[in-house]
Amino acid sequence: MSSVRLSWFVAIFSLVFYCGCSSGQPAATEEGAGPTPVPAAGTGGETASGGTATLATPASAPPASAPPGTTPPAEPASSEEEAPKPPERIEVNLESLVTGLQSTVATQVFTAGEYFRQIPAGQRREVLLNLCKHADPNVRGNTWRVFSTVATKEDLATLSEALLSPFNDVRIAALENMARFPNDQTIGVLTKLLENPDDRELAAGLLSKIGPACEAAVLPYATHADANIRRAAWDVLVDAGTRKSVQALEQLTTLPQFQKDEPLKRSLEKLRERLRKS
Repeated sequence: MSSVRLSWFVAIFSLVFYCGCSSGQPAATEEGAGPTPVPAAGTGGETASGGTATLATPASAPPASAPPGTTPPAEPASSEEEAPKPPERIEVNLESLVTGLQSTVATQVFTAGEYFRQIPAGQRREVLLNLCKHADPNVRGNTWRVFSTVATKEDLATLSEALLSPFNDVRIAALENMARFPNDQTIGVLTKLLENPDDRELAAGLLSKIGPACEAAVLPYATHADANIRRAAWDVLVDAGTRKSVQALEQLTTLPQFQKDEPLKRSLEKLRERLRKS
C-alpha cells in the first residue's frame, strides 16, 4: 500500500514541476542570450528604465558630408540659369523657301511657313520685304499669312516700308497688320488714308475695329470739306465714337448746311443707339 502512495506522490510532484517550468521565461535563442528588450521612450527622450533612448535619424535629415579625400557629388544645374541666346542670323535658303510658299501642296506650304517662322526676327523682316517683291501672288500671300502670326509692334517700321510696295495685296496686308498695334503713328497713317479714294473704305474699316482709341484723330475729318471724307469719318465714329462724338455730330446738325443731311442724321442715330446698348 505504501508503494502505491509513493507512486502517486511522484506523479503529482512531476506534474507540478512541469507546469512551473512551462510558465517561466522562454529559453534563449542563442548561447546565453535572451531576447533583446525594446526600451520604451519616456518624457524628454528617456526610457522607462531611466536610460536615454537612441533615436533613429529621420529620412529627411541632410546627408552627412563627404569623407576626407573624396569628391562630393555635383550640384544639379539650376533651372534659373539663362538659356543660350538664339542666333541673330541663320543661313536661309531663299530659293527653297520660295518653292515651298508657291507650292500647291498644303504640306509643303506649311513646312515652308514653319521654316520662315524660325528665322530670327531681325533677319525675318529682311526676308519678308524680299519675298514681297516676288511676282507670284501666292508667295506674297502665304508669306503675309505666316508673318501675321509672329508680327509685333517691333515690326512697325518694316510694315511702313511695305506700304511703298507696288503690289496692292502687300499694301493691304501691311495696313491690316499695322491696325493690330494702334498708336499715334499707326492711327495717323490710317486716318490720313481717309483722304485717298482707293484706300478710304479699307482705312475706315480698320479704324472702326480699333475703336475709341482712334476717335481723337477721326473727329477732325467729321467736318471735312469733302463730303465723301466726312461720311467715311461718320461711319468710323458710329463704331468707335463716344459721347464726345455724339456732341460733335449734334453740333454739326445745327449748322444750316447740315440740317437736311440724311447720312449725318442716320450716323448720329446709330451712334446714340450703340452707346445706349453698351
